[in-house]
Amino acid sequence: MSKISLHSVNEEIFPDRTSSSAKASSVPTKASTPIKRPFTGTVNTKTEIRRFSLASDKILSGLYSQRSSFISKSQLSLLDRAKQRDESRKITLPVEERVPVRVAIRVRPFVVFRSLTGGYLRKPAICVSMDAHEVRLLNSDHSPSRMQRFPFERCYWSHDGFVRLDNGYLSADSDHERGQQYATQGIIHIQIGQEIVKCLWDGLDSTIIAYGESGSGKSYTLFGTAENKGLALRIYDDLFYQSEKRRITDKDLLWVEVTFSVFEIFDEQAIDLLAEKIKPLNFYKCPKTGYFIQELVEYSIATYKELAAIIERALVNRAVHATSTRRETKYGNLVLRLRLDQRRKMHNKELCRSSTITIIEAAGSELATLAEDPDSNDQWALAAKQFNESLLALEGCLRAWAAQSEKNEATTVSEEENQNTQITGVSKPSKARVPFEDSVLTKLLQKALGLNAYVYMIATIAPEDTSYRTTLRTLQFAEVAKVGVVTVKRNEIFFNDLQKDLKTDIEASKKKLESLQKEERSDDVKKSVEVTKALIKEYEKRMARLKEPLNERMQATELFIQSITSTFGEEGDKKRLPHLSNLSMDPMASDRILHFVFNGDVTVGNDKDNTAVLVGPGIEPIHAVLSRAPSGNIQIEPVSRTAKLLINGHTISKRTELKNNDRILFGSRHVYVYRNPKEEPRTVHFADEPDINYWSAFEEIISNNGIVFSTDNTLEAGVLNRRMLEVLPQIGEANVMAEELEKDVKYDVQLVTPEMQGRLDGQTEIFVSVFHTRYNQRFEWTLRTFEMRLLAMRKLYRRGEQGQNIDVPECADPFFENTDADVRIGTARLYLQPLMYFVRVRENLEVVNFRGEPVGFVETELVPCNDYGDEYTEEDNVFIDNPSELVGKNLSFLVKIHCCKNLPKGYTAIYCCYALFPGDERVSTERVSGSTDPEFGHERFFSFKPANESLLAQLADSYAAVHVMGRQATVELAVIRANKEQIARQKMQNDLMQQTNALMEGFRINGREVDPTKQSVIVELLLMKKQQARQSQKIENLRRLVQSAEQHRHKRVPTSAIRDLLLVSSAEAAEEVISKLDVYESELSKASSLCSIQ
Repeated sequence: MSKISLHSVNEEIFPDRTSSSAKASSVPTKASTPIKRPFTGTVNTKTEIRRFSLASDKILSGLYSQRSSFISKSQLSLLDRAKQRDESRKITLPVEERVPVRVAIRVRPFVVFRSLTGGYLRKPAICVSMDAHEVRLLNSDHSPSRMQRFPFERCYWSHDGFVRLDNGYLSADSDHERGQQYATQGIIHIQIGQEIVKCLWDGLDSTIIAYGESGSGKSYTLFGTAENKGLALRIYDDLFYQSEKRRITDKDLLWVEVTFSVFEIFDEQAIDLLAEKIKPLNFYKCPKTGYFIQELVEYSIATYKELAAIIERALVNRAVHATSTRRETKYGNLVLRLRLDQRRKMHNKELCRSSTITIIEAAGSELATLAEDPDSNDQWALAAKQFNESLLALEGCLRAWAAQSEKNEATTVSEEENQNTQITGVSKPSKARVPFEDSVLTKLLQKALGLNAYVYMIATIAPEDTSYRTTLRTLQFAEVAKVGVVTVKRNEIFFNDLQKDLKTDIEASKKKLESLQKEERSDDVKKSVEVTKALIKEYEKRMARLKEPLNERMQATELFIQSITSTFGEEGDKKRLPHLSNLSMDPMASDRILHFVFNGDVTVGNDKDNTAVLVGPGIEPIHAVLSRAPSGNIQIEPVSRTAKLLINGHTISKRTELKNNDRILFGSRHVYVYRNPKEEPRTVHFADEPDINYWSAFEEIISNNGIVFSTDNTLEAGVLNRRMLEVLPQIGEANVMAEELEKDVKYDVQLVTPEMQGRLDGQTEIFVSVFHTRYNQRFEWTLRTFEMRLLAMRKLYRRGEQGQNIDVPECADPFFENTDADVRIGTARLYLQPLMYFVRVRENLEVVNFRGEPVGFVETELVPCNDYGDEYTEEDNVFIDNPSELVGKNLSFLVKIHCCKNLPKGYTAIYCCYALFPGDERVSTERVSGSTDPEFGHERFFSFKPANESLLAQLADSYAAVHVMGRQATVELAVIRANKEQIARQKMQNDLMQQTNALMEGFRINGREVDPTKQSVIVELLLMKKQQARQSQKIENLRRLVQSAEQHRHKRVPTSAIRDLLLVSSAEAAEEVISKLDVYESELSKASSLCSIQ
């Protein structure tokens, strides 16, 4: 039995009137079905319908009174303030008003999947805490001094403090310490959604932007699940509820229509998700209303039930499109646009009031970090930036509004402007550029992004410590966005004026077209003709819509709704028929694509005649067949030996019977789970907390192929495991695409410690090893480089599927690295500590490659010198016992790189590069070819005037990473294609993941023990020997002094003689001081400081 919660299922002001959760309520709810047709007037409204609406009003007021006992005082105060704001907004708005961007933060629960192999999975630590108006971000050690605070208007805690009721609804838990703080889906609608619904009826546009990293809860916040509807669905449900109510109470309301469209911006293309054939659409600019998408499908909606079905179809189409284009949904920007058109009586005229709510689920915010990459001038980085241009431009628009607000606040307004502001209530906006034209998304949504709309941003954050960096970036961006100020005004026009304007626009466009057709046919003229024709078509469409009976548009919607069930099967089919259900990285895209298994054979493959059509790398024309076994169970069989088919992580080569919840991998990336309702266990699982998801399925595949994840319970191990789980499927996909396109290249994973990269600290990172089989060359890509290349690989592969030419030179081929590119042969560590003591050091440093293998030596030398570059010698006696003596004095030295020895063969144009400290510009030697023992003769002078304590601290603890670089010789070899997949798998099993543990005291790479402190210890031993020799020499000098004084019967020795003796560093110099003992003796009478020898 469930715990008593602070909120019941019906604690929300507007419960789900169409879902099963409402039926389970103990509170009486409306028994009739939603409106079957839109409201087109009140004159012919039947009396019984009027009576029913009045009764429903009483029920609604009862709901208000019953829910009050479940709401905490803090929540009641929030509602009171919301009502006060509503009252204040009844005042007529000015023609235009400047309003702030509203920003809210929401944190989700942990996302921890169950290991299907029984392996250990680290439980993450939390890095976020919050109250109603502040988010606190904790670092890995939870130190209060390093806590970062971010204040916001609204902060929603949905991490814990909830309980699942018997019908699946997530409600606040009264027994939990944070139960009072838990924010349900309904609370978010009360505080944000209801305000937006009111704006819609008032003729004001609104925009909701769900922003955050992939997997942070954007989709759940907007759409939710069947038991926990999201904000977008609650707003739509509320809107239709209000429509039914207002048609009775609002006597001036003549006519209402709700129009809905949904599209996605992917790769800077607008994709209509409601079209019969999903394809990119053209868009053009209207001089008055801005950009519009030509041929975008819009449906007139009568009920919330219809709208929910259409949204479900759009999400299914989105999942299908993502699957067919081999990309994750995180790269797309989803846009839902609902327009509310009203016709009202005003001054005996018909007034048209139009308002739009635009809901944007932005692409994963982690993709925007590409713009912050200092090495983002690479052609693939620029291509990836273009791929994510809409996300970057969306961020740019919000930043620009914030910059304008700050500029307006900092600017002194003249007295005249102050007077104008007092009269109109509008401050003069800044002239700073808002980058609307920088991407397709911002072009199409200029009005929605601040030119005329309330803007609400809900930033969703992940609470795991492994997501610390992306969570920090999300909070930092939200803090900038909340400063922004946008413009909003009411959208109203009299019906006659609207018709006249459209007629004028049509006539003007036709005249312009006639004029253009008379001009010479240049490219610019052709483009203008195309745009003008599109404008005429759009204007005529709008005019026809004014005249077209609404029932005709409703019939088109009904036909579309009927086609949804026939195409994807009824919802009831999932509960009685065995079927395959897709798994996706995005939980909201999972369980969207269903393939039902009937008595006859079901074929799977990339041929269009198959029952289930799958496309992409590794999918054959007929890949597998599902049929019914003699036992009555469903069985599956690969059609050929080359058809890659895995069940529960194991390769299948023969006919195999399926069991409920079996995980199936077709090719390299199509993951499905087999569902058989007859075998379903009695326990209930809900869609927002599945036992099996994409990540658990791939963890099973990886583990069953011999790759063991780290069992270390550290943050570094958690981050590394997560990244490995993400990248290994991508590596497999890249290898399959390369093989199908006959690219002579293989990809592999390489774990590289900070020491191997020449860094002082940091975490073990994943690199991708690229082996060019034709030329026997190997390159290393960073994970970011690989991800950017993978986008281009998929694009090239799609072109090949479409029959387009894919022959590109290797220098422009994303599968290959430039054969003339510099590669890192290895890295040596040059410790700088001897410079603190003015010790000259010359030694052979071991050069180690990414795999931890020694590949040669580099001979280096550190030489202290004066400010002019003259080298100090032993005779100069500049050795320092205490480095603190350097503070405030000049420190100069030379860095010499003499040569390399015993480097591997096959490299040319070899050189060394280094930087003394992180952030310094790299210094390079000359290039040398034709030898494995290149002589450089490099020398570089460095001077610090004066030295400070910070410099000494860096010298004591750091080293300069000397990278040995070169180019690989291009010796073309014969390519052996047989058994490539088996060889790659064996290699991955043998030497990929043996080194996943992040070790601090030492680490093991490819079976070889490597001590990261070895070189440091060598340097310290050298210094200790130097200091010991120095101290021994001083003791010997003092012994010689005493011996000489006793021989000459001197009972007293001046301290000046002892001082001079301690300063010398050689026996010869000491003998010279001792030989002058008689001279010192003559000064005894003058000296004030004497040392007696007893």
